Amino acid sequence: MTKDFRPTSFKQTQSGVSTLNYITPSAALNSGVSSTFSNDVQTMSKLIELAAPIAFFTCWVMTDDIFLSTQVLMVMISFQAIIEYASTKTLKPMTKLLLVSVLIFGGLTIAFRDETFILWKPTIVNWALGLLLAGSQFLLRRPVLGSLMGTQIQLPDPVWFKLGYGWAIGFFILGCVNLVVAFQFSLDFWMTYKLIGGPALTFVYIIITMVYLNRSGVSIEPPGQNSGD
Repeated sequence: MTKDFRPTSFKQTQSGVSTLNYITPSAALNSGVSSTFSNDVQTMSKLIELAAPIAFFTCWVMTDDIFLSTQVLMVMISFQAIIEYASTKTLKPMTKLLLVSVLIFGGLTIAFRDETFILWKPTIVNWALGLLLAGSQFLLRRPVLGSLMGTQIQLPDPVWFKLGYGWAIGFFILGCVNLVVAFQFSLDFWMTYKLIGGPALTFVYIIITMVYLNRSGVSIEPPGQNSGD
């Protein structure tokens, strides 16, 4: 039985002779299966990331136990990080920050049986993100937000700088709001805010960003697309 070899590309040798690279159907199939598996794992990782705060809130509602709920959150975030690493062999900066903060503040909450630590976690994370954005742009003189999102959209560097400082302010505000809700209202109210209020405020900030870009007349281009094409 003759195997079906498919040419994939020409390769120029040192002698100047062009040769063909071949790939067998089995190799192509394995490559496709590997790519599909990687995409499935990444999707699972995102789903777990989205499900973690829901599981945290649900456990609280069902048990009224902040310490058990914290353990559930720690397990979910740890599992999400393991899945992401298994898929990409690395962890995104946001995943690292989330994992470290959950393990540290969650661990302190359980060790000292004091929910104050987990109440502070969203504030510390938001302030850390704001400091990272503003500090990096000020010290390195390059748009950090553009480096993080440059694979999704392309914008001029001055616009990235403005967005970076704008989001740094937004993260600082979110951190302050969390403190007010955490220590001026009940734990029930904070739980609801964490599940709904925090993401809602972030979504509002995204809308404000889009309005700013639209009114500024900034053209948003996909990566790799030149304006002259």
